[in-house]
Amino acid sequence: MGHTDYIMPIIHVYDTTPEDQDSLKDQLAGAGDLRFSTEPLTDDTVDAEAEVISVFVTSPVGNDLVRKFPKLKLIACRSTGFNHVDIQAASEQGVTVVNVPSYGEHTVAEYTFGLLLALTRRIIAASEAFQAGTADHDSLRGTDLNGKALGLIGTGHIGRNVATIAGGFGMTVKAYDAYPDADWAQRVGVTYAELDEVISTSDVVTLHIPYSESVHHLIDAAKLKLMRPTAIVVNTARGELIDTVALLEALIAGQLQGAVLDVFEGESLVDVHNELRTLRLSGKQELLEQGVELDILRKLPNVLVTNHNAFNTTEALGRINQTTADNIKKFLDGKTQNSVTK
Repeated sequence: MGHTDYIMPIIHVYDTTPEDQDSLKDQLAGAGDLRFSTEPLTDDTVDAEAEVISVFVTSPVGNDLVRKFPKLKLIACRSTGFNHVDIQAASEQGVTVVNVPSYGEHTVAEYTFGLLLALTRRIIAASEAFQAGTADHDSLRGTDLNGKALGLIGTGHIGRNVATIAGGFGMTVKAYDAYPDADWAQRVGVTYAELDEVISTSDVVTLHIPYSESVHHLIDAAKLKLMRPTAIVVNTARGELIDTVALLEALIAGQLQGAVLDVFEGESLVDVHNELRTLRLSGKQELLEQGVELDILRKLPNVLVTNHNAFNTTEALGRINQTTADNIKKFLDGKTQNSVTK
């Protein structure tokens, strides 16, 4: 019998920077035929030969896309969240989905407070006023965090680090979690309560839970009405957790002091002015509305918006790529780790 050469699996990694490529080339050396795309996964960038693909949150992998990979066996998400992947469609095609369960618990927690301080101390406005030579202390007056009540929604890795940092600022912390950890709460001085109580008694409400359909618009008009008019909403988790229209209405009506958002519905519409004409022509009414909402939201003086940047540190990206490479190598060795289900 003739010898059959081993054919290496094709591994296609989307949404990559040069740094990602250098890192993953090193970590996945010998694991397969590596291919990289700087662009997200779309109909135009499908690699039908790939057995493994790796995607970031900017690559929605719906049912139609999954079916365009006839040889696909693994989708490796380079993120903790995986709601951008149709898990059911993948499962029906026999495709395993894995994620990076923990990489930025300190990274995102630090960014959460960076955003919060930027708003409460008017740091960006102060810098802009200085550059313009129009600095006026009266118009730049902020508020302290010390002595304020922080409402923590979600006490996973990130939420727990947020609680620790809040304690350093002298804030009291009340938390909601579907699966409360009483031992942890007692050790760090956090009080668990029902969601409505957390929302209604906090000066800052910050979200740190994964997204699923069951928590879509967890913060809706009714929940926003429970909040103090001096309250600030912070979201570094997933945009779909908050009803954007309801948030806009609450902010404009003065029901809230402000909002700081690193995530938001319709994140693909960040370049909203360039997108609106295309969307009008395409007839995608829902996306058009989200674009208009985002345009209004980021113009409000009591709102600070950044573009899904909380994860973005050198250290965190290194951990993402390392875990992703480990996930892929383990899978190819028949020892799947960090698999996710719907």
